Amino acid sequence: FTAISATKAGEKVNVKWAIANEVNIASYEVERSTNGIVFEAITTKKAVGTNSYTVEDASFPAGAATLYYRIKAIGTDGIAKYSSIASLNTHNSSLITINVYPNPLNGKTLNVSMDNIAAGKYAVSIYNVLGEKMIEQTMVHEEGSASFALTINKKLVAGIYTVAIREATSNKVVGKTTLLVQP
Repeated sequence: FTAISATKAGEKVNVKWAIANEVNIASYEVERSTNGIVFEAITTKKAVGTNSYTVEDASFPAGAATLYYRIKAIGTDGIAKYSSIASLNTHNSSLITINVYPNPLNGKTLNVSMDNIAAGKYAVSIYNVLGEKMIEQTMVHEEGSASFALTINKKLVAGIYTVAIREATSNKVVGKTTLLVQP
C-alpha cells in the first residue's frame, strides 16, 4: 500500500487506496470502525491489476464523530495484509446527543434522553461486550428533545454494555453510548 484516504462527499464516504505492486493479490476487503479498534467488513473489491481503487460507503453510522477505514489485501495464497488506517472526522459529534442515566445502572429503569434527532420510531438496544443483544425496546421520539424510560426486565451482570439507538424502520444506527452496570 502506498496510500489510503477517506473523504466525505455529502452523505457518503469515498475510500481510496493505492498500491505499488498488485502481484498475487486476489481481492481487497474494505473495513470500517467507529473506534479505531474493532473493524467490520463493509465491501469486497476484486483485484483487477490497477494501481488504485475507490469504493463508496453510503451507509456509515449516523452520529459517529470519527470513522476509521483500513484495507485488507487478500493474497492468492489466502494470506492477508492490512493497510494503514485512514480516519475521517464526520463533524457529527455536536449534532446528536444521547444520554443514559443513572450510569452506572443500579436498578430496573434506565432513562434515555435524545436531542437533535428527527421525529420517528426508534429501537433502543443494550449489548454486552460480546455484541449479544440483551434488551431491546422501541420508542417514539418527537422532534427536538425527548426522554424515554427503558425497563430492564432481564438480569444484567456487572460490566460494561453498549446502548445503541437505531431507526426502527431502516435499522440505521443514530447513536451509541456506554453503560456501566454495577453488582
